[in-house]
Amino acid sequence: MMFMTAQAILLLGLLAVAVAGADSVAGERDRGTLEALLAAPISPGQRLGGYVLGAIAPWVAMVVIALPYMAVVSAGTRGFALAATCLLGTGTLLALGVSAWTIGLSARADSLRNGVLLALVAYAGIAAPALLSSALRSNWFGRTYDFVNPFANVMNTLDSMIIDEQELLVQMDRLLMLVAFTGAGLLYARWRLTTLSAG
Repeated sequence: MMFMTAQAILLLGLLAVAVAGADSVAGERDRGTLEALLAAPISPGQRLGGYVLGAIAPWVAMVVIALPYMAVVSAGTRGFALAATCLLGTGTLLALGVSAWTIGLSARADSLRNGVLLALVAYAGIAAPALLSSALRSNWFGRTYDFVNPFANVMNTLDSMIIDEQELLVQMDRLLMLVAFTGAGLLYARWRLTTLSAG
């Protein structure tokens, strides 16, 4: 039950992160405040930091609200601390990556509507296949996609640590893929914000 609760927290929290990230640049453009923001004496890195903090705020709120529910669900077991730690660590890293990628996509979008659409398509691309049955992941393509999919990496890490009680060292390949996803997203978002123009 703790695993399913963690899965629900991830799904809802990351959806909110994707929508908030989509609103960052595309929302500024639609509201007519992007020109003033670009004229302000701040670097693209500072702008990215502000956007990322704003985009992961829903994730933080979701975790703060959901952790007491996880504690109730885990009552009678000793797994709450492990489940909460795994969810906070891997989930926050994934939330940073999702926010960075959706901010980059938002900078590419010409309107808020298109930014949200791009963010939802990207969210569906990483979240939906990770929830497919294990039978669909039995061939080489499914296993490869499962290995490179950041959402699947988080879910498999939570499954391995919470249900199978495996050690953290067993999860290193998944965690490295997650770090690579987040790092690439931050680089992409910074590049998009560096090349950003008001038009």
